[in-house]
Amino acid sequence: MNWLLRLYPRGWRDRYGDEFAALLADVSGPRLRLRMAWDIARGAFDAHLLGRYGMTRFFTDVGVRRGILDGLIVSGLIAIGVVLTNVVYQAVPTRATPIPNMSCNT
Repeated sequence: MNWLLRLYPRGWRDRYGDEFAALLADVSGPRLRLRMAWDIARGAFDAHLLGRYGMTRFFTDVGVRRGILDGLIVSGLIAIGVVLTNVVYQAVPTRATPIPNMSCNT
């Protein structure tokens, strides 16, 4: 099973490789070989994705930060506009015909 460790990125292997190899030696058994191999392969794929597209790199990109900031500004302006038009400056209903006098003058 140790050959599956080669699927992981080099940085991951340098940091966790010895511990993971020891863990594999402790838990390996004849019945779990296929399931463990599948799980290790999935973990290696996930490690490659997180190494390339992790959240720490995602927010350090200047374009992404600028896009998020611009999106928040535009969303805030739209929210202010909705509140102003629907709450503060409500349209007053007008009537086309005057209300008839309902008083009883005889």
